[in-house]
Amino acid sequence: MPELLPLWVRVLALVVGLALWLAQYFAVNHVQRPVRSRVRLESSLDRSLPVVPQFVVFYLSTYLLGVLPPLFVVRTNQFIDLAIAYGVITVVSTAVHVLYPSEIVRLDARSRHGWSWRLIDWFQRLCRPYGNFPSVHAGFAALAVVAGFAALGVALGVTLLAWAVLVIISTLLIRQHYVVDVAVGVALGGVVTAALLLGW
Repeated sequence: MPELLPLWVRVLALVVGLALWLAQYFAVNHVQRPVRSRVRLESSLDRSLPVVPQFVVFYLSTYLLGVLPPLFVVRTNQFIDLAIAYGVITVVSTAVHVLYPSEIVRLDARSRHGWSWRLIDWFQRLCRPYGNFPSVHAGFAALAVVAGFAALGVALGVTLLAWAVLVIISTLLIRQHYVVDVAVGVALGGVVTAALLLGW
């Protein structure tokens, strides 16, 4: 196996992985359950945070952040570790979403005006408010940060860290996740990726 993987191999792996992830996400997200069987993990801290709808831009940017690592992790051994990290994060989060179903009380975006509210409304129509614990947004953001430091060095790793922080804050300020969702998501993504890529 070559030491460096060609771009076409990494892109192909990314496309296949993304297709599999989307299939499982929408399958789990649309599972019908009685409302009373879903837990809400809202805290007083969640209720005290301001609503900043413009942060929806950072929230949606996580999908770009989440797919960047396969494009810049070029070493074969690191790429395999990265693929395993994506898989472990997905399997663990999906198992929790199925076995410990959660939901979040979302903002009513339909009656609000402005481009940011329209984006929030569009997203909320696409994805149901279920399976928010742990936050996969936060998990894949943490994965991107660790991969950035491992493959690109400190300068670009810090850039990805700043981006990930904005993504994580956005999940709270537009009420798509609770604080505990984000904390557990970051821990899951960060620990799994660091264990694999950095040999913890």
